[in-house]
Amino acid sequence: YSIWTVQIFAAQFTRRVLDSATTQPRLDKVIRRLGTTAIVMMLLTPVLSYHLTLYAALISALINIAVILAAAIINAARGMRTARLFLIAWSAFLLGAMILGGVALGVLPANVFTSNALIIGSAIEVTLLSLSLADRMNQIERERTRAELEAKNALLSVNRALLESNKLKDEFLNTISHE
Repeated sequence: YSIWTVQIFAAQFTRRVLDSATTQPRLDKVIRRLGTTAIVMMLLTPVLSYHLTLYAALISALINIAVILAAAIINAARGMRTARLFLIAWSAFLLGAMILGGVALGVLPANVFTSNALIIGSAIEVTLLSLSLADRMNQIERERTRAELEAKNALLSVNRALLESNKLKDEFLNTISHE
């Protein structure tokens, strides 16, 4: 269950942080479908064989990682600061996972760093994702403030136009009443 749960939340987190519904609508559909697939597979886990479920979970995880990284790379290339932090965070985690995998396969030596690479990568990831999330919240606040300012300016403009029309109306009525 945990592999599917991680995939569900990773998809939703990615959608929120990268604002993929707005920035990449087609890729957002793919991310939503991956999340939905993970929900279905999680529900089917008790009735499927262990090996089939594990194989499907690993394949699905690799696809999720590729799609999430693609979404982050595209948004980072478009200049989205939040996406850059998100991309670096995911890369740190994946590098830690690859190093630990290399130790497990005997390709890399086991030492304090390599044995704890996943924990170190996760710590870096959590820190950077926190910064990324804070940046996204600040961006939303800036957009809200800008929208409020635009609305206030539009209201002031309308008020000026109303005052001008009232002034013209008063002048017109004064002219008519004197004639």
